[in-house]
Amino acid sequence: MLTAKVPDPTGYGRIIRDNWGAIKDIVEERDAKPEEKMIAEVNAGVYLFKMEDLWPALDKITPDNDQKEYYLTDVIEILFQQEKTTVSVRSTDLDEYRGINDRWQLAEITGNLLIKRLKDLAMSGVTIIDPGSTYIEASVDIAPDVIIYPQTYLAGKMSIGEGCEIGPFVFLNGKKDGITIGDNVKVGPFVRMRPLVEVEDSATIGCFIDLKKSKIGKGSKVPHLTYLGDCEVGEKTNIGAGTITCNYDGTNKSKTKIGNNVFIGSDTMLVAPVEIGDGAYTGAGSVITKNVPEDSLAIERSPMVIKEGWAKKKKEQNGGGK
Repeated sequence: MLTAKVPDPTGYGRIIRDNWGAIKDIVEERDAKPEEKMIAEVNAGVYLFKMEDLWPALDKITPDNDQKEYYLTDVIEILFQQEKTTVSVRSTDLDEYRGINDRWQLAEITGNLLIKRLKDLAMSGVTIIDPGSTYIEASVDIAPDVIIYPQTYLAGKMSIGEGCEIGPFVFLNGKKDGITIGDNVKVGPFVRMRPLVEVEDSATIGCFIDLKKSKIGKGSKVPHLTYLGDCEVGEKTNIGAGTITCNYDGTNKSKTKIGNNVFIGSDTMLVAPVEIGDGAYTGAGSVITKNVPEDSLAIERSPMVIKEGWAKKKKEQNGGGK
């Protein structure tokens, strides 16, 4: 079993040894006598049993303790009484055995593991500008020469290629389905990505962008104030500010496909399912509800009307006020 000596053993089960140094019992905090609470060697909660010894011992456990619970640790005393030896290995790494009994201890352990993770990344060639404001889970694979700016959150299944710049203020969560970011991609500031997003080499994502279940082709730009969901964007395409894929009709989600070398004008609404052919343009402020052939211009907006003198008449009707 794994044990450790700690400065403050409060909350841990204490290791009780006989006069010869053999482990004979583990006493939990609430059941410990005052002299037993002074013992600094504690149970780290890691065991390796011989199964032929464990199963009979488990049958002998009783809830004869302060909490009226069945303690697995009672097996150690049972085996000692059967003249069977428990061998201990003492850990020197605090985070290897620390118990988690409340939300604050969970936060502390998480923080310590995070710092180790960030250090490992830095030593492998990843630049982390501000470790104190950066959260990167172990499931995130980051290549060398990536720069991580402050206020970056990277979680779930994810891979980030060489030479990328991530952040500041980005929230990327691949969960189990994943996010894939190619080489030399710029992401941020203020970007959210959800699962099943793929961003190919040399693309630009940000700022104020939300991507979900979408693919962005090589060299394409999604630079400002855009939501793309259930969308495929080809290579070297520019998505204008304020573009939205209207992918959900209240019941079903549909796909938007945008080709190569396309220019999507600012404030374009793409009502899925819809396809924009290679080399096509959409006019700013358009609501696109039909497929657009390649090398075409699609524009949909009401005619602009100017009523000269309207504002002056309005003021006169209001008694000359503003």
